[in-house]
Amino acid sequence: MRFLPRLLMLVSLAAPLAHAELLDDVHQRGALRIALEGTYPPFNFKQGGKLTGFETELGELLAAELEVKPEFVTTEWSGILAGLQSGKYDIALNQVSVNEQRRKVFDFSEPYTISSAQLIVRADDTRQFRSLEDLKGLKLGVGQGTNYADLAKSVAGINVRTYPGAPEYLQDLASKRIDAALNDRL
Repeated sequence: MRFLPRLLMLVSLAAPLAHAELLDDVHQRGALRIALEGTYPPFNFKQGGKLTGFETELGELLAAELEVKPEFVTTEWSGILAGLQSGKYDIALNQVSVNEQRRKVFDFSEPYTISSAQLIVRADDTRQFRSLEDLKGLKLGVGQGTNYADLAKSVAGINVRTYPGAPEYLQDLASKRIDAALNDRL
């Protein structure tokens, strides 16, 4: 499935490729180390045991432009930015949202997708939630290190539980260990 022509929209690529030292390292190594989760269709996911999706194809194109091989490293979201900062990865292609704190540390591409927050509850939950204030006293699952985790923690009274990624908090939601989850709405 070819995603590139259809999905050029907005989210961020933390790619400090403008730095000459990094480019030298990439060329000497002969590979561009690309961090992603591999669990987020249509952006990056496994199909038939092979990584695919828009961000996977974008990584292949970036590596080809640099005349090196793409080296995809699948990891949990909670370790992507720390790994990028420590030099474990050269770039991150994983729906990285731009915020001021991240902008101080990382270089970003032009956004290619736009997303907003979406509250997810079980289908049998009949409560009406209109704002985060309505979640006071409840257990809310969010991704560790996400903007949504920061947003949820800013509302006193919500029992915020952080997870390495969406699959884990969605499983806890289905198993009734949390009451709701906050995730991207694309």
